[in-house]
Amino acid sequence: MTSQTAPAVVLVHGFLDSGEVWRPVLKVIGTPTNGWSIPDLPGMGQLWNAEGPFSLSRHADAITNLIDQVNGDIVLVGQSMGTQIVELAARNRPQRVIGLVLLSPIPLAGAHAPAEVADLLASSGGNAEIQPALRRQAMAPEPKAEVVEWLAGLGRNVKRSTTEQLVSAWNEGVAEGNSPSLFEGPVLLATGEADSFATPQSAKEIASRFRQASVVSIPNAGHWPHAENPQFVARIISDFVAAIATNTGASKAQGGWAQAFGDKSEGRFVENFDEAVVFEASAMTARVEGRERVATILGAASKLYEALEFTRRSQDGDHSYMEWEVRLRGGERASGITILTTNASGKIAGIAIHHRPLSSLLRFSAELRQALAGKIEPELFYGAP
Repeated sequence: MTSQTAPAVVLVHGFLDSGEVWRPVLKVIGTPTNGWSIPDLPGMGQLWNAEGPFSLSRHADAITNLIDQVNGDIVLVGQSMGTQIVELAARNRPQRVIGLVLLSPIPLAGAHAPAEVADLLASSGGNAEIQPALRRQAMAPEPKAEVVEWLAGLGRNVKRSTTEQLVSAWNEGVAEGNSPSLFEGPVLLATGEADSFATPQSAKEIASRFRQASVVSIPNAGHWPHAENPQFVARIISDFVAAIATNTGASKAQGGWAQAFGDKSEGRFVENFDEAVVFEASAMTARVEGRERVATILGAASKLYEALEFTRRSQDGDHSYMEWEVRLRGGERASGITILTTNASGKIAGIAIHHRPLSSLLRFSAELRQALAGKIEPELFYGAP
C-alpha cells in the first residue's frame, strides 16, 4: 500500500468512541497505514467538549471537510454510527470516494432500537460506571477485561447531552436510507458473528441497498471487532484497499463513461479515452481506432437514446462490465452490455458494446449511420447502400 496510486484511507469511529479505537488495527497492518486518518468526531475523543447540536449531517460534513484536505482517491471506513456517516460523506464527494468499508453497520434509515435500549445508551454520557457494562453486553462471550476497560475509557469524557443527541441521530437515521444508496462503488460490509446489535443478518439487508456489495462475518467478535479481533479486521480492510488500488482505473472509467452518456458530449468521451482507443460494437461492421473517431461515434450514439439506465456494474482488474437498458426514439426498448478495458494510466483503451434484440440493433445502426453522415463512412453501419 505504499505506491503513489494507493488511495488515502479515513477510518471513522462510532458512538462513544474516538479515533484511537482504530489503533489495534493500524498496529497490525503496520507501515502501510502511514497517512491513514483516524479523526475524532465532534463531541467525542479530544473533541468531547464541542458544542452541539450533533447530527449525522454535521459529522458527515466534518468527514467531507477532511476529504477536501487529502489528495487523491479516498476509501472511507466506518464502524457502527460511523457507517452512516461515511455513506453520507461519500454522497457529498462522489468523485473522490472510491470504496466503503462498513464495520458493524447501522442502517442509514436508523437502527430503531427499542425505547429501553435507546434510553439506556442516551444516558451513558458522563456515566463512567455504566459504560463498561454496555460494552460487555454487545461483545463476544467472555471478552477480555482489559479490552472492555480500554473501550469504556474512550467514552469517559463524553457528555450526556451529547449522547442523547447522538443516539437520536443514529437511531432515527435519515430518509435517504429507505432508498437504494447513491454510492455506486464497491462496498465491504463486515460484522462480528456475536454482534447482537448490528447482526450478520442486518448486514445482509443493508448490503442490498448497494450496487457492488459483499458481506463478511468476523469470528470471535461482537460489536467492536476492531478491538476484539483486530488481526481479522486488519486483513479484510487492507485486502479491500489493495483491491481498490488495483481497480481504481476501472472505477474511474465506469464513472466517466456513465457521465459522458449523461452529458451526451463528445468532449466528455475524449477526456476518458486513450489516444489509441479501440472500439467494436455489434451495431458496426468493423472496429474503429483512435480517440477522435471513437468519440465522434459515441457522441452521436448517446443522442439517439430517449433514456439510458445502467442496471448492473462489476469490475475484474482492468475490465469493467456495465449492463444497461435504453429507450430509443419512439419508445422502443433495447438492452445490452458494455465492456471497458483500461490501461495503466486509467484511460479507456478498449470498448466493446453489444445490443439486443437484433431488430433494435439494426434500427439503431441505421439511425447512427444517418446521424454521422459526412463525418464517418456509411459502410461502417448496417443497411448502407
